[in-house]
Amino acid sequence: LVPICVYIVMAVSLNLTVGISGELSLGHAGFMSVGAFSGILASQWLLSAFPQANLELVRLVAALAVGGIMAAIAGTLIGIPVLRLRGDYLAIVTLGFGEIVRLVLLNWTSLTGGSGGIGGKTVEILRAQGHEVINVDLKDGDICANLATQEGRDHVIQTLHEQHPDGIDGLCCNAGVNGTGSNLKLIISLNYFGAVNLAHGLFDLLKKKGGSCVVISSNTISQGAARMDLVDMLNYSQTKPINEERILNIVDKFDGTNLHVGNSIYVTTKYALARWVRRVSPAWAANGVRINAVAPGNVATPMTVNMGENAKAALAALPIPINYGTDDLMAAEDIANVIVFLASPLAHGVNGNVMFVDGGTDALLNSEKVY
Repeated sequence: LVPICVYIVMAVSLNLTVGISGELSLGHAGFMSVGAFSGILASQWLLSAFPQANLELVRLVAALAVGGIMAAIAGTLIGIPVLRLRGDYLAIVTLGFGEIVRLVLLNWTSLTGGSGGIGGKTVEILRAQGHEVINVDLKDGDICANLATQEGRDHVIQTLHEQHPDGIDGLCCNAGVNGTGSNLKLIISLNYFGAVNLAHGLFDLLKKKGGSCVVISSNTISQGAARMDLVDMLNYSQTKPINEERILNIVDKFDGTNLHVGNSIYVTTKYALARWVRRVSPAWAANGVRINAVAPGNVATPMTVNMGENAKAALAALPIPINYGTDDLMAAEDIANVIVFLASPLAHGVNGNVMFVDGGTDALLNSEKVY
């Protein structure tokens, strides 16, 4: 329903420009992007600034207002010089504007995320080593798919089977969202089912090459915030769509505006992933496929750059020993190097391991735990 409403608004606004004024503009998507990103950033700021308040309606109104105003400002700035043009010349200039907006949003990673973070750095390192890498992403990947949906996962699995019928050497399940948003169902579908279903679907390709799988968990799994009832449900779901739907129906009843609830669901998915890796690792290894999990600490990524002050304060409460005396978070490269190692033949003896890559945070908080 939401996408339909968005398309209706887009069609009506395009009709104002093309249908009523009679001018051909090809930069419509650019103005939409300016408004959409501006509205999302305004909504996220309100959520991080007032995490306990029930401000869903306020966030919606603020997002609509900010998005409309910013798109109008962009339209005015472009319109002053461009509206002197007519016909094909106007279409060419507006097309250029739309492309400029697209490239800015993709590469201004501190604002939008782009194709960066841990996954982007891992791709960069592997390609620098001469490996062929297939980047699966929601947009601008080698394979574009929404891994939060069964259709998206099936598309990736089918495409990789068609492109690489002889097998693949490795798989890194890195896609995920944090718990600061209000979409709890997305956290479940993407963080857990996106990773597990993809790994199961590509297991036969990994087996053909004796490859390895690396799943991204989180060091928060040792801090007691996971809901073990949901962890059990996830681990016993057996990647069946009907079970995923049932779990999503349960989560849908939770308060997604509560930051603590969102964080708990996030930790729950990461705990379930780590336990799933441990459970399947013996059987997978017996079939020639190693599988391990990486549990990063607080990492400087586009996702953390835009956190509000409350969220940043929560991160600061978890010190990173290797960065003692600074406000620095872990670098994405630190995590990516471990992922590359675990996926390589150099880690042949490592299987079923949940490796904490957090600069010593977990050791500081749980110094008495050795297993």
